Amino acid sequence: MKNKLGWLSAIALAVLLLVVFLIRWCSVANIENKPEEDKSSEKSKVETWTCAMHPFIRSNKPGKCPICGMTLIPLKEEDKDSNSPVLTLSSEAVKLAEVQTSTVERKIAQAEVRMTGKIEYNETKTLTISTRFSGRIEKLYLNYLGVHLNKDDHIAELFSPDLNILQRELILTKNNLDTAEKAEDKSILENKLLTFEAAKNKAKIWGLTEEQVSDILSKHTITQTLNLYSPISGVVIKQNFLQGQYFKEGDTLFVISDTSELWLILDAYEQDISLLRYGQKVEFLVEAYPGKFFYGTIAFISPILDEQTRTIKVRVVVNNKNGMLKPGMFVNAVVFSKLGEKGVVISPDLKGKWISPMHPEIIKDEPGKCDICGIDLLPAEKFIQNDTTLNQKVILPLVIPSTAPLITGKRAVVYVETKPGTYEGREVVLGSKVRDYYIINEGLKEGEKVVTNGNFKIDSELQILAKPSMMNQPQESIKNNNR
Repeated sequence: MKNKLGWLSAIALAVLLLVVFLIRWCSVANIENKPEEDKSSEKSKVETWTCAMHPFIRSNKPGKCPICGMTLIPLKEEDKDSNSPVLTLSSEAVKLAEVQTSTVERKIAQAEVRMTGKIEYNETKTLTISTRFSGRIEKLYLNYLGVHLNKDDHIAELFSPDLNILQRELILTKNNLDTAEKAEDKSILENKLLTFEAAKNKAKIWGLTEEQVSDILSKHTITQTLNLYSPISGVVIKQNFLQGQYFKEGDTLFVISDTSELWLILDAYEQDISLLRYGQKVEFLVEAYPGKFFYGTIAFISPILDEQTRTIKVRVVVNNKNGMLKPGMFVNAVVFSKLGEKGVVISPDLKGKWISPMHPEIIKDEPGKCDICGIDLLPAEKFIQNDTTLNQKVILPLVIPSTAPLITGKRAVVYVETKPGTYEGREVVLGSKVRDYYIINEGLKEGEKVVTNGNFKIDSELQILAKPSMMNQPQESIKNNNR
C-alpha cells in the first residue's frame, strides 16, 4: 500500500513539474517573439519616410535626404494625405495668425498709365512759305522770330522780273478778253476766256491774293515790287532770308505755325500699349505752372516700336488758345484707362461717330468729308481697335486686393476661405494691376472670400505639413533615394 502511494505521489509530482515547465517555456517564447512581431507590425505600418527640413521629400524606406543629408523620419498617418492644399485652423489660431479676408467683387477698375513727353508744333497747322520764282527781298517787315501774325498781314516786299512778266500777262489777257467780248465771236471769246483764267490761276499759284490781282487789272499798271502776305494766323518759327537777300525758285522764306492748337508727343512703354486707345483723355503737368493741370485727347498711337527705348510715340492734341503752353516744354502725363472684364479697355463714347483717318482729331456725328484734307470720314467701329468694348455691353471686372495673391515666378496663388477657419490654396490667373487691386482673369468667382492678411503664415503652415504651397510645386515622391 505504501509503495502504491509512493508511485502515485511521484507521478503527480512529475506531472506538476511538466506542467510548470510547459507554462514557463510558453511564457519565455511569447516574450521573445513579441518584440519581433511588434517590430514587423511597426515596419508594416511605416511605409513612407520624409525629411523634417524638406517635407515634400517622400521615400518608401529609411535613408538620407537627397537635399540636406538629414536622416529621414517616418511620416505620421494623419499627414500622409497631403495632396490637397487645404488648411483648417481653430478660432484661436486664426486670431493668432491675424488672418483677414476680403470678398471678390466686380467694380470699376481704372489703370494709370504714366508717360513723359514734350510739347511740339501741330504739323497740320504749320505752313511753309516758299517761292515760285527768283528775286530779291526789297523790304522785310519781320524783324525777329516768334512774332505773331494775323492772316493777311504783310510779311515782305518782293522784287522779281518774273513778277513783272506775270503782271503784263494778266493785263494783256484781260484786254484781249474785253476785245473778244465786243466782237461777239463765241469761238474767239471762249479761247480768250481760257487764256485769261490760266493767267489768273498762275498768279494764285505764285502767291498773289485776289485783291492784288484785282488791283493790277483795275489800274492797268505794272509795279516793280509786290507785297507778300501771311496765308494763316500764327507764329513765325523759321526765317531763312534777311532784307536785301536774293532767293531762287523753291527756296523756303518763312515757316509759320498756328499755336492755338499744339501736339503733345508722349513716350509710352511697351507694357502699357494695351491700355492706350484713341480718344482717351490725357492729363498732364508742366514745370512752368506747378499744380495746374492741362488736358488733351489721344489722336494717334504709332504702330512702330523704338527698339532701343522700347517705347512708342503717342500724339495728343492740346487746345492752347490761351497761349500758356509753349513748344519745347517737358511734360509729365497720365492716362486713366478704364478696364472691363478680363482687363479689356473700355473705349471712350465714340459709338456712332465718324472720324478722319488722316486727321483723327476731326470727329463728327454723321458721315462726310474731313475739314482739312477732304477725305471721306470712317465710322469709329473701323477706326478703333477691335479688342475694345466699343460695341459691347460693358462688364465690370473681378478684382481682389493686391495683398491677396502670393506671386512667385509665373505662378500666383490665393487662399480662399471655404468655411470659417478652413482655407484652400488656389492658383489664379492675374490681369492688370490697377492701383491697390488686381484684375482676376481666371480662378475665382464673385462673392468668394480671399485671404488678404496672414496668407504667408497659412502658406508656411502648409509647407510644414508637406502640403502643396505657393513656394514649392508638388513633386513626385522619391521611391529609392539610396540609389
